[in-house]
Amino acid sequence: MTTPQGAKSRGWGFSLTRSTPKEKEESGFHSLQSELLRQSAAWDLDSARDAAAREVKSRVSGPEALSKLSKLREEYEQQLAGVEVQLSLAAGRQADEAKAILKLAERCKEGIEKVEVMQGRLSGKLESVLTAVPNYDLLKKVYVTRRNLSRTLVDLDSIVAVPTEMKRIEDILNEEGEQDAKDHGLPQVHKSLMQLERRQEAALYQARASMEERESLERQFGKLERFFDRVSNRIWQIVKNCTSVAQDRPAVLVKALQMIERQERADDAARRESAGRHGGAVQVRGWYAT
Repeated sequence: MTTPQGAKSRGWGFSLTRSTPKEKEESGFHSLQSELLRQSAAWDLDSARDAAAREVKSRVSGPEALSKLSKLREEYEQQLAGVEVQLSLAAGRQADEAKAILKLAERCKEGIEKVEVMQGRLSGKLESVLTAVPNYDLLKKVYVTRRNLSRTLVDLDSIVAVPTEMKRIEDILNEEGEQDAKDHGLPQVHKSLMQLERRQEAALYQARASMEERESLERQFGKLERFFDRVSNRIWQIVKNCTSVAQDRPAVLVKALQMIERQERADDAARRESAGRHGGAVQVRGWYAT
C-alpha cells in the first residue's frame, strides 16, 4: 500500500522499536494493535479521497475538460438519481416483505388465541359433563364389570357346548356306513376339531392361574387328541393310496390335501402366537412332515 499524502506531517504516533520500558511491553502491545487498526482505516479513507481527487484532476486538467465540467456534473447527478431510485425500490420491497411478515405473525397470533379459547371452552364443558352425571366413576366401574361378565358368559356357553360337540364328532367317526361317504365328511369333522382346539387353548389360558380349573378343562377336552389322531390316520391312508384314489375317487384325494394345507396354516399361526408370547407350549400337528 502506498503511503497517503500528508502521512509524514501527521506522524505515526507510536514506535516499532523496543525503546519503551520493559514493564510497559504488554500494555504497549495492545496500544500498538489499536493504533494500527485506526491508521489502516485512515489510510483507506485518505486513499479514497486521493483517488477521487486524481479522477477529478484528470478530467479537468485542461481548458477543454473545463468546458465539459457541467456535462460531467449532469452525468454524475443522473447516476446519483439512478442509485437513489434503486435504493428506494429495494427499501420499498423490504418494507413490503416486512409488512407481509407482520400480517402473517398477527394472523398466527389470532389463530393461537382462538385455539386457546376453544380449549378452555372444551375443558369447561368436559368438567360440567363429568359433574352433571352423579357417581360417574361408579357407573364406569359397573360398565366395565358388566362387559367382563358378558365375555365370561360367552366363554361359559362355549365350554358348556363342548361336551355336546365332542359327542357329535365321536358319533360321526364311529358311524357305520360306506367309507366313501365318511371320507367326504372328514373336512367338516376336521374344521370342528380345529374350532374345539381354539376353545381349549383360550380356556386354558384364562385358567392359567388355577391348577384345579386346568385339570377340569383337560379332562373335558381329553378326547380331542384321539379324534385328531383318527382323522390324521385316515388322511394318510388316502395319501398312501393316492394312485388308486385319484382314479376312483379324485374328489376325496383333493379334500385330503386341502385338510393337510389347512392344518399347516393353523400350525404356522400357532408358532407365530407362541413367538409373540415369548415362548410357551404350542400345539403343532406337522402333518406335512408325517
